[in-house]
Amino acid sequence: MILLASDSVILSGLIAAIISGVVSLVGYVITAVIQSKNGNKAVEAQKEIAKMEKDEKLFYESQIRRNDEVRKLFASFIRDSTVLSRVIEEVKKKKTEKVHHVRDAQEAIDEMGKLVQEATERINQLQETVSLIRLYLFDEDNPDVQLILANMLQIIREYGKLEVVSGTELSMFIDLVRHYLYKQMQELKVKTA
Repeated sequence: MILLASDSVILSGLIAAIISGVVSLVGYVITAVIQSKNGNKAVEAQKEIAKMEKDEKLFYESQIRRNDEVRKLFASFIRDSTVLSRVIEEVKKKKTEKVHHVRDAQEAIDEMGKLVQEATERINQLQETVSLIRLYLFDEDNPDVQLILANMLQIIREYGKLEVVSGTELSMFIDLVRHYLYKQMQELKVKTA
């Protein structure tokens, strides 16, 4: 009977160990499946976050490139305006010069033709630059943009009448542009911080 009792104790211990092993195995499998699903969700979430960060970075990089392009266009506008003012001054000076010989008259006419051609090319270049700037500055609700566009169009009108734009007027325009570009960079810094 002792043998039988010891066999049944061994058998019941063995059955308990097998049941415990099966329960542990089922628990391990369930835990592994849940962790795998959670891991996949975490990986997907990390991929989505990385994609959003990449898209955001690309957006801000494009904003920086856009601001640089606008800055270059403004620089071109100001440079062409300065040169055009000088050319217009020379044209006006040539108009008032007196010519004493026919040979001098022909030289004056040739020089005047070159100056008028240069002025025409600069005016065309300015109009092209203004068109490009207007494409970049599409936020017409922004008072800075409105002021810049109004000043540019006024400068173009003066050149259209072959009037010289004063250095003061160009300097004021430069200050408007600098203020606008500074604000754009500050806004971009705030958005990227």
